[in-house]
Amino acid sequence: MLNSTKGLYYWRFIYRVLLIAMIAFAGCDNDKMDKVVINKSMVPDEIQGWILREKIETYDRETIFNYIDGAGEVYLAYGFQKVFVYHYSKTDEPEITVEIFDMGSDEDAFGVFSYSREEEETGIGQGYEFRGNLLCSWQGHYYICVLADRGTDETENVIPSLAETIDRKLPASGSKPKLIGFLPAEGLVSQNVRYLHTFPCLNYHYFLANENILKLDSGTEVILGEYQPGPTYLLVIKYDSKISADTAYRSFMENYAPDAVPTGTAEIEKGKWLNIKQENMYIIIVLDAPTKEQAVNLMSAFRNKLISSN
Repeated sequence: MLNSTKGLYYWRFIYRVLLIAMIAFAGCDNDKMDKVVINKSMVPDEIQGWILREKIETYDRETIFNYIDGAGEVYLAYGFQKVFVYHYSKTDEPEITVEIFDMGSDEDAFGVFSYSREEEETGIGQGYEFRGNLLCSWQGHYYICVLADRGTDETENVIPSLAETIDRKLPASGSKPKLIGFLPAEGLVSQNVRYLHTFPCLNYHYFLANENILKLDSGTEVILGEYQPGPTYLLVIKYDSKISADTAYRSFMENYAPDAVPTGTAEIEKGKWLNIKQENMYIIIVLDAPTKEQAVNLMSAFRNKLISSN
């Protein structure tokens, strides 16, 4: 789970890395330069007195660390393709930076947005979060961030306006990961639903182990939902085959929940119940349920929805 301390550290880190001097994109060939020019259409030339600079930066999977050294690992853990970076200037006002990340798919655009968001609002893109001088949203296969060097009364007004303008210029809306639709609604803390692929990303939100005991990789689809009372967590992993799921199931049971054999249910710590089931290429795990009954009920509610969809 992204607790308040983790969240504050994460956003402070993002502010720092975005405010350092960026390495300008240079030496691109004509084909790359054409793509930069084309993508000027994604943002306005001017808004409320802020003027778009001519220089536009682009970074791909090979050069992302030139732009955000350290935080680039998060984007690479999803389907990141490239990012377009735009800079706006206005006399006596902070610089505003716009980042438009092409994440390759709707699901991964939502995923990278869900990775760090703590509150979610509607009205810009398909969901957004506005904190101080930073607004992030997702729409289709794009993840968008609008950041001012520092917050002022004017930036507080222009940042949402700029984000809304970009929203209207981007392609039509996409879809959230299908698995999210199977999460039982009762007790679900919707702003804490995460979509991810890799074990480090899972450990960031819910630490399981030092080793990748669930055999996650870039091809696995993972949903982590938080429920109340608790918090209780529902972890759902979709593998590329039943064989892969079988291997991961055995690894998890051996390394994390040997006491859950053979029923799939165990009290891992006092007042923290686990329930695990494998359903073909899916592994479903309830973590930290306050009672055995709640662990079993949450598992049943999800499995019923999943099975009825097939």
